[in-house]
Amino acid sequence: MLRKARSRRRAHAIKITRRDGLVLRFTDHDRTITFEGETYEPIVMGELSAERREAAFRSGNQEARGFVDGSVITIPDLLGNLYRGAEVRDVIFDWARPWHVTVRHRKWIRNVTWTGSNWVGVLEGRTQVLQRPAGGRFGGTFSQQCLYKLGDPLTCKVEITTGTGLLATAGVRVLAVLDNRMRVEFDPLTLTTLRPDGFYRDGEIEWKWALAAATGLYTSVTTSTVLTDSTKTWTINEHVGRDVRILAVGAGGSVSSTRWARILSNTATTVTYATQANMAGHVPAPSGAYDICGATSNTGVISPIVYYTHGDREAEFLIPTPFPILVGDSGIIRTGCDGLVGTCKEKFDNLLNFGGDPFAPSANAIIEPPEAV
Repeated sequence: MLRKARSRRRAHAIKITRRDGLVLRFTDHDRTITFEGETYEPIVMGELSAERREAAFRSGNQEARGFVDGSVITIPDLLGNLYRGAEVRDVIFDWARPWHVTVRHRKWIRNVTWTGSNWVGVLEGRTQVLQRPAGGRFGGTFSQQCLYKLGDPLTCKVEITTGTGLLATAGVRVLAVLDNRMRVEFDPLTLTTLRPDGFYRDGEIEWKWALAAATGLYTSVTTSTVLTDSTKTWTINEHVGRDVRILAVGAGGSVSSTRWARILSNTATTVTYATQANMAGHVPAPSGAYDICGATSNTGVISPIVYYTHGDREAEFLIPTPFPILVGDSGIIRTGCDGLVGTCKEKFDNLLNFGGDPFAPSANAIIEPPEAV
C-alpha cells in the first residue's frame, strides 16, 4: 500500500545480528546502499510473509523463506543454530531520501526449519516472546520438533564419533559418480555395516581426501610420528602436505580410516607426520594397513544428505559441491536427525532426551502417531 500510494522508491534495510555476534546487512534494492552510516548489500530475497499489526500496534509473526547461497548463508551455520534467537532489524525507507523512514521493525528469529526444498525462519516481536509459555529441560520454547543439536553433550547427549563409531564413519570412498556434484555411490568396502534406507538422510559428508597416492602395510613404527614401509622407494618429500591414514581392516575386507595426520617430510621408506595423540600405539604389521592421500578439490566442504539408499550406498546432496566429485574421493560421513520423536526413539534410542513436544498437533502426527511414542 505504501508503494502504491506514496512512492516506488521504497527499500528494505535488514540487519541480522547472529548468536555468535556476526552482523549481516542486506537490502532488496538492486545495488549497494548506505543507510544511517552502514552499508547494506543487495540480495535476491526468497519470500517474506505480509507484515501485520495487532492490538496496540504490536508486531505479529512473520515467516521468511529463502535460499542457501553457500557463501553468506551456509548449511553449517543453519545446522549449528546460529540464526536461532538472532535479532532482526528491518527498516523500510525511501532510498532516494534515506532520511525518510516509513517504518521500523525489530524482531527475533524463533526457529529455522527445513521444509524439504528451502529454509523457513519464523520471526516474532518481543511481545510474542513474553506471552509464549516456556518449556523444555533448559527453558526456551515448546516445539513439535526437537530443537537440540544432534550430539550436543548437554542436551541431546547422543555420542557421535569420527572413527569407526556408530554414527560417523571416516574414509567412506566414492565408488561411482552418478551426478558429478549432487549424487554418488559409495564403495561398500568402506561402508559395510548394515543400515536401513535413509539412515544418513539429514546427515552430511565432510569431504577431505582424494584418491590414495600410496598404500601398503607399514613394517615398523619407531616413534609416534614416524611410519616405515621398507618395501617402498619414494622420492624425497613427495608426500609432504598429504595425510597418512591408518586403516582398520574388518570382516570381508572392509577398510575404514581410524587415524590420520599431516605428513611433514618423507624419505624413500619412511614418512614423518605431525604429532597427534591418536596416532600413537599402532598395531604391528600385517594388520598395520595405511594409505597416503592428498586433498580433494572439495576438501572442507560439508554436503548435507537428503536421500540415502543403503542397498547400493547411493546418496544425494542438498546443494551441489563447488567442484566436481571424482571417483576415489573420500571423507567423513555422519548420520543426521530430523528432530521428530519417532526418529529420536527408533534411530537413536534417545527418547529420554527428546527436546520437542511429541503431542503437539501437526501434519507430522500422521507420520508419527502418539501410540508410537
